[in-house]
Amino acid sequence: MNTPLTWSEMLSLIRQNTKVKHGRGCDEPTVDAAEQALELNFPESYKQFLLTVGWLDFDGDEIFGLDDDLPEPYMNVVSKTTDERNAIHLPKCFLVISQTYMGNLVCLNTAETVAGECPVVFVRFSPVADMEILSASFLGFIKSFLLYGIEPLTENAFVSSGESAIETLTPITWREHRQRYYQEAQRLFETHHLSEQKLAHWHAATGRPWACNRKGLEIEARLFLQAHAWCRSVRSLSLRKWVEGIFALFYAEIEPTPESGADETVWVIVGDLPPTYLDTPSIPTVREAVEAYICLLEEWAEAVRKGEPTDELMPIYYRHSLIPVPPTLLYAEMVASRAQLLESILNDL
Repeated sequence: MNTPLTWSEMLSLIRQNTKVKHGRGCDEPTVDAAEQALELNFPESYKQFLLTVGWLDFDGDEIFGLDDDLPEPYMNVVSKTTDERNAIHLPKCFLVISQTYMGNLVCLNTAETVAGECPVVFVRFSPVADMEILSASFLGFIKSFLLYGIEPLTENAFVSSGESAIETLTPITWREHRQRYYQEAQRLFETHHLSEQKLAHWHAATGRPWACNRKGLEIEARLFLQAHAWCRSVRSLSLRKWVEGIFALFYAEIEPTPESGADETVWVIVGDLPPTYLDTPSIPTVREAVEAYICLLEEWAEAVRKGEPTDELMPIYYRHSLIPVPPTLLYAEMVASRAQLLESILNDL
């Protein structure tokens, strides 16, 4: 079963792994000083990593940290993050915890912290510039890191049909690399900044008292769609089903971003359940939209119960964020209960 690990259990796995080298850990004042220097609040699991392990090397792949016995100066998380801020204007909410042989970065996105944890993102500049979420938390990332290493999780995992997973690299310095890909980095971070602005508007709207009524849910649906890169704007929203205190289903007409390939109409569901959007061409009616949503919720919950991967399934987001919930049994039961609730009201549709 896919039960979540505690940090104590993860620490035991680290210490038992013969391929792992790590430090002795540092004290709390050192962690506090690092947070103050970077003006960030580290997620809880990464703090535990710093306090108990300090840094980590798994068969040549590294996790940056703090300690007085760091093997290499660049493994200091404060100096590494500061260097990237100075060189490529890395967003200040990002904390650099690793890098790949291609010079791309693995970061903690502290701007999207929920319940003391934040997602781990892969920030790459070459051969293409984009970002991908690797894990909902640092603890989840470490678990995968110890199973596969850094490259299978990053460079080899996000190779498109037009790319090569392994390239012949001409040796260049770190600074030369950053100068070469500076423009790509700026375009990437501008896209990220716009996305963060949309999410900030979304947080502000859904946090207001009227966010549970029809008007509030309409605003929530609009901002949820606009938080996606494929949606340039929302032309119209038509409320097709509303169950007070539970959910609202809208038929949306959107202006897709150029070359995104997105349809101009979608269903969007918001409320006291995971927000999502659904295709309209294959799901033409309100009842079919709700039935499809129920099936997707049940599919995710069942996969988690069986310990199966959920990467190819509908993402299950926290209500007010595009952060996916961790695939734990607790969340599986919560999602399943939402599906059962919707099943009970199907006859009224």
